[in-house]
Order: sequence, then C-alpha cells, then structure tokens
Amino acid sequence: MTKRTTLGSVFSLVGMVCVLLSAMASQSLAAPELRVDKSHRDIGTVKEGIKAHVKFELTNVGDSEAVLAKIETSAACTAADIPTRKLAAGESVELDFIFETLGYGDRTPTRSIKIGYNNDAKSPLELSVTGNILAAKPHEAPAGELSYNFYLLVDVRSEKAYKKEHIIGAVNVPGKELEDWIKKVPKHMLIYLYSDTGEKSDEAAQKLREKKYSQCKSLVGGLQEWKSRHGDELTISGKH
Repeated sequence: MTKRTTLGSVFSLVGMVCVLLSAMASQSLAAPELRVDKSHRDIGTVKEGIKAHVKFELTNVGDSEAVLAKIETSAACTAADIPTRKLAAGESVELDFIFETLGYGDRTPTRSIKIGYNNDAKSPLELSVTGNILAAKPHEAPAGELSYNFYLLVDVRSEKAYKKEHIIGAVNVPGKELEDWIKKVPKHMLIYLYSDTGEKSDEAAQKLREKKYSQCKSLVGGLQEWKSRHGDELTISGKH
C-alpha cells in the first residue's frame, strides 16, 4: 500500500513538473511582432516647401505586448508622430510619417524610419517614403522659409504718432495696451519694439522679458536712429 502511494505521488509530481515546463516553454515562445499595411510609400510629385504627411498603420500580430523602444529617422527632415509606445497583442496604431521637403527641390529623395521593439529577431521594423520634389520658383517662398525669418515689429507710440509716420510693416500697439495684446503672441517669438527714442520701448521690452517673452527686444535709438540711417526710404504714413 505504501509503495503504491509513493509511486502515485511520484507520478503526480512528474505530471505537475511537465505542466509547469510546458507553460514556461509556451510563455518563452510568446513574442510581439509588428507588421505594417505597406512599408514603402511614394508621395508622388510635391512642390518644395510642402510638409508631406504619410500615414502607416502598425499592428502587433504577435501574442505578447510590443514595446517600441527606439524610433530612428534617416535625416533631420524626417519625423514620426505616434500616440503610444506600447501595443497589446492584436492592437493597431497609426503612425504619422512627416517628410519635410524644404531644401530638396529637383531631387527624388527617400527617407526612412526604423522602429526598434522588444523582439530581437524581427526588430527593427523599417518604413520608407520617397517623392519627386519640384523646386520652388523664384517668386515662391516656402512656409518654412517664412517661419525661419518671422518676427513682429511693434510701434509702441500713440496712434497719432503712428499715423504720422512709422517703419514699413510695423503694427501699432500703444504702450498701455501692450501687455493685454501680447497675450495672443507665442512667448518664443522674436519681437522688436520701438518708440521715438527707444526709451519707452526699452521699458516695455524689459517688462515683457520678465513675463517670459525671452526674444523681445527694443530698437536702440528708436525711430530717430532708424531714420538717421535710412531717411524716409523705409517709413510710411497712414494706418498701413
């Protein structure tokens, strides 16, 4: 009786071990695998200066969670926007591939992105986009060029003084209205202020810098210094 009981216990223990090993083996074989509907896209012919967006749908067809650890782009003009870095088994997510065409006129570049994730055998997943970029014409300015050179020129004098004469392109925001008006302006923007001699615009620029408008500057010598250098060539009268 004792021998049968002992033998039964041994068989029971062996069975438990087999089940445990089987579960461990099954778990070790579980792995994520990313797939995409189409790994290469051609955006066709695009004018230089247009920022092209291409959508890719990534799906985890594996049987465990995919963790996107690293996303590498082939050039600074390429970027990828993805809302999550973790995908459960069977889950999908849309990746926005951003292709900046500025500087690539009359060329047919190919840009790629490598997505590294927690499957050494399948990682990285590689995506690419190509396109024929038409050069901007002499009379055309890409939005990126305007953004790079963009600034605000603000005349902080009275409306009467502004109508009499002001620097071409300046907007009139009298000093007392400036703090409320400036709330609509991004704090990283380059802003030039000027007054008649530069004294009032100096004070205004210092106050705005205290409010984190770090690129706000006052024109040294104000309108007087400007006119001493350029005369009436770059000033205008009226509301425009």
